[in-house]
Amino acid sequence: MAAPSPFKINVDESILKTLGEKLALARLPKPVALPQGQEWLQGSPISDISDLVQHWKSSYNWRERETLLNKELASQYTVDLELEGYGKQTVHYFIKESPRKDAIPLLLIHGWPGSVLEFKKLAPMLADPKDDSKAAFHVVAPSLPGFGFSSPPTGAMQGPFKIAELFDSLMEKLGYPKYASQGGDWGSMITRALAIQFPQRCRAIHVTMLEAPKPDDWKDEDATDFEKKKLADMAEFYTAQPYLQTNVRTPQTAAFALTDSPVGLLALFYEKLARWVDDRHFKFSKDEVLDAVMMHYIGGPEWGLRLYQSGMYTGEIPKSYNESLKGKDVAFGCSAFHYELLGVPRRWAERVNDIVFWKERDVGGHFPQVECPELLAADLQDMFKELKPKFS
Repeated sequence: MAAPSPFKINVDESILKTLGEKLALARLPKPVALPQGQEWLQGSPISDISDLVQHWKSSYNWRERETLLNKELASQYTVDLELEGYGKQTVHYFIKESPRKDAIPLLLIHGWPGSVLEFKKLAPMLADPKDDSKAAFHVVAPSLPGFGFSSPPTGAMQGPFKIAELFDSLMEKLGYPKYASQGGDWGSMITRALAIQFPQRCRAIHVTMLEAPKPDDWKDEDATDFEKKKLADMAEFYTAQPYLQTNVRTPQTAAFALTDSPVGLLALFYEKLARWVDDRHFKFSKDEVLDAVMMHYIGGPEWGLRLYQSGMYTGEIPKSYNESLKGKDVAFGCSAFHYELLGVPRRWAERVNDIVFWKERDVGGHFPQVECPELLAADLQDMFKELKPKFS
């Protein structure tokens, strides 16, 4: 396979022209009176989406955002990799190299409805912490297959373990015989899948979203207040997120609507971007919301939906959480942020992980790499300060 090729975001003008035409013709639902304080009762508020659509049409300038993103992501590349059973796939990624000779190679893996844009603030903090006593990292942030500017899989049912194979090949291609991985959402599952399959290369992992099997002797009344909140949030997530069932059972049906309608895609993403954060301290700007939507609209959002079916039908989602890493000499760390959707007590996680770092925080949500990157960076630097020998 050829060497990596430098990459700049440069979306075809025909895509932007069609987008403008669709926005001009967009039809929004008729407003309905909702009880005061329950504006989210039926999903994304019509007034919020109306404001965002108006901003999209009149103020948001993709070419300006494109220039800014190319500057912020700096060293972007694409590379063709062979994946058994799928043939050639093109992976888009950006690198933030550290000036430090003792820097640890680190994969940063995003989830849905995200992209590599999530790491544009975090990566510089990790690469050059300005304090030699803190761990530094050579950051590699790839786009998931079919997300952003990575090519889609050539066949169905490519779940977290196959993506992990692809990203391990990427690190090998880049000349990193040993590395670490960090992720949230899908990134957490892919990160554990890397450690399960390649423990001699993926030497340490850190996640911000976590499930694990419940101990046989677990008693809910013994849980701390933080643990009770995590378990309650997880139970609510699985009962109050209908998109999960849609994406697992009929992702292609939803893909027709979301591929064709930029406003429909915006409404879905806005619901997650607004509701899955710690809104006491953080809110995505209008431009950031539209950037996130654009990263899926440009190439099509269908693979972000199909991934759920792939992960469940192959059994790779539960396997990524439940298969044990005990005895594999892979260091495990977790930062449990207050409003993260999925989390378990430490004693659950200890059943299948060799934990070297565990931090419970009273702030942050599902996107800590964007909401509070300085806290996530501090946790990674703290976890890895004693782990450098694992990468020598």
